[in-house]
Amino acid sequence: MKTCIRVGLILAACIIGLALTTTVAGSQARVSEGAGPPPAPGFPVKMAIIVPLSEPLQSYGEPVRDGALLAIDQARAVGWDIQTVIADSECDAATAAEVANQVIFTDSVKYIVGAVCSSASIAISEIADANHVVQISPVSTNPLVTIYGDDTNKEYVFRACFLDPFQGEAMATVAMDLGATTAGVMYNSESDYVAGLAGSFKDHFEDMGGTVPVYEGYPASTVDFTDILSTVLAADPDVLFVSDFSGTVNEIAEQAGAMGVQSTFLGADTWDSPDLQLDLLEGAHFSTHFWPGDPRSVVGDFVQSYSTTYGSEPNVLAALAFDATGVVLQAIAEAGEDDPSLVKDEMASIAYEGVTDRMAFNEFGDPFKGAAIVKIEGGETVFVKFAAPVSYLAAANDGPTPFLGTTTLTATVATGSDVAYLWKLGDGSIAQNPVVTHAYHALGTFTAVVTASNRFNTITGTTSVEVIGYPLYLPAVMRQAGSTLD
Repeated sequence: MKTCIRVGLILAACIIGLALTTTVAGSQARVSEGAGPPPAPGFPVKMAIIVPLSEPLQSYGEPVRDGALLAIDQARAVGWDIQTVIADSECDAATAAEVANQVIFTDSVKYIVGAVCSSASIAISEIADANHVVQISPVSTNPLVTIYGDDTNKEYVFRACFLDPFQGEAMATVAMDLGATTAGVMYNSESDYVAGLAGSFKDHFEDMGGTVPVYEGYPASTVDFTDILSTVLAADPDVLFVSDFSGTVNEIAEQAGAMGVQSTFLGADTWDSPDLQLDLLEGAHFSTHFWPGDPRSVVGDFVQSYSTTYGSEPNVLAALAFDATGVVLQAIAEAGEDDPSLVKDEMASIAYEGVTDRMAFNEFGDPFKGAAIVKIEGGETVFVKFAAPVSYLAAANDGPTPFLGTTTLTATVATGSDVAYLWKLGDGSIAQNPVVTHAYHALGTFTAVVTASNRFNTITGTTSVEVIGYPLYLPAVMRQAGSTLD
């Protein structure tokens, strides 16, 4: 399900965000191992968790609280001294501001996880940033959580969820990976969120060279989709992106099947619901923020720990909160001091291996990360991969290299799926792997340029290779009179 949109449907807290921006070429982020909490830093930490804990939005706040507390409890188990302050934001801006002032000025909190509703997160962020307190929202998607109205950065504020339009872009790349050249799009025209996803998918699919012969909206009350599906049937697009919630998707899929529509269905996190009728959507793909079937061990460990602790499988809210808390703890450990000014700098340069994918941050505190792609196969949901942009490319080599020796050149990225690498090694040679070994046949300094690219973006990095030593010369041959060499 949509992480923030359900809250937004009640309180209009969420608006369509901005697409991820491309990193500066050659920037670098440190990669955490993600194998559990970092070692205890040797000093006490005080952290607040601010979420809605009263009705009607308690069901959103509780899993966020529980995911954050699980990360904190795991850190305590390895020696961390962490005091927590839990407060109710009520998903209200005025209440959230009051709570933020309380935890910062009375409780002396330096780190805040929260809130859920964007309206509450924005209110907290302005107070946190002004008072140099690190805040990370697990799920708020409004761009104004991490930036001010004049587009300047809130240096101390971050978020753990990707922004809304990214899913449309991610599913456009999935369509291309499936070999699609044409796509139909159907969407609920009365929902800003799903209409925004539809527009993002269309724009990016066309940017990648695809065509969209069918792009049709419908009122939320629609139950008969045969007119639009007749247009789809006539156009016969390779894929059909249906941007709506699971109940409507079921109706469209059932009617499409009865009419003989052959297009492969695609969707986004609005499909992520136990109500989705998988038998109607064989071969379909959709994106979401987190999938408990992700085979990585860090995910399996999290699902098991959460289920054991709370008696139920974690949802996407809990997973994002677990990651949001974990990345703050990692940054505190690496800062080595209980100083938010150092911690926010560590967060800005970290690449954290989370349960919702590896995460790095752009200059605004918004994450570079992947969307989990899920396929419906044999009446079951199967995790396929994360679809993620390339970020923070670093190029390095093991030089200086002795003359006639070999140089190993290495390219690493913080995030990125299906990344292709192209090296121009500075002497006319090229190579196509992230790690290459090359012999230079002259002395001097060579500038190697590597390009890392996928369907999302392309960035470049450089590294200078120094070849040192002395050239070898064959010894002169002395000739004597009468020699046969004369």
